[in-house]
Amino acid sequence: MTGCDTVSFFCGVGKHAFYKAWTTDEETNAFYCLSHPQDNQLSAEIVIALVKFVCKAYGVKGEEGLCLTTARKHLFATLGRPVNKIPPSKGCFEMHLLRSAYQSGQIWGRALHVEKPECPSQWGRRLVGGQWQPIWSTQDAIWSKVQALYKCGCQSGCATMRCNCRRNGLNCILACKICKGDCENKKKDANLLPEDPEEDVDGDV
Repeated sequence: MTGCDTVSFFCGVGKHAFYKAWTTDEETNAFYCLSHPQDNQLSAEIVIALVKFVCKAYGVKGEEGLCLTTARKHLFATLGRPVNKIPPSKGCFEMHLLRSAYQSGQIWGRALHVEKPECPSQWGRRLVGGQWQPIWSTQDAIWSKVQALYKCGCQSGCATMRCNCRRNGLNCILACKICKGDCENKKKDANLLPEDPEEDVDGDV
């Protein structure tokens, strides 16, 4: 569940952080149930235990660590954590759990049995061009809105990849601490077309 090549991984948190967060029997039981799924419907108790475990790995405990949405809000809005270092959304987490259960239960769990695994389409994947691709989330993407929340504090004109905005493929904006969007990484104005050197600026010939 903590990540592998065939499932997906948690951005900003590695296996060491997850190992340190693993401290209760409730979590151990949740891992066992995840590895021995009867079907693709995990019980609410198991999902809640795994949500708390993931939140704890990201450093969120107490009431904020009981819900992914609350944990994400706490880390991003209160602590100022960047978007790529907060837990996944509920929709992403649900698909990740399905892929984890499929990999551990249907693939590894049947390694010693001559039995065909179930179709991946019910376990967080879809068939695209003859290959099974992950379904990243059951929720609509909000990335286009989140982009505006990225900002930098560069003092060197934002010309290198040290700029947080440039590194994430974004233009600097007014919210950036120093450049205020007026830098080497500012958005190009599509209306400012290059002048035509053959254009007669004097009008009539």
